Amino acid sequence: MLAVILLACLPLLFGLLAVGIVVGIYLLVGAIGFAIIFGLVLLIDGSIQEAALGGLAGAAAAIVLYKVTR
Repeated sequence: MLAVILLACLPLLFGLLAVGIVVGIYLLVGAIGFAIIFGLVLLIDGSIQEAALGGLAGAAAAIVLYKVTR
C-alpha cells in the first residue's frame, strides 16, 4: 500500500518543482488520493480498470476536500 502511494507520488514531486508550489501541492494531494483509493479497490476487487476509476474519483475528492478545508 505504501509502495503504491510512493510510486504514484514520485513523478509528481518532480512536477512540484517544475510547475510551481501551488499547482504542485494540488497534484500531490490528488496523487495521494488516487493512490489510496486505487490501492484499496485493487486489494478488495482485484480489477485494474475499476481501481483506476476509483483512483480518479479519489483524486478528485482529495483535491476538493483540500481546497474546501484550506
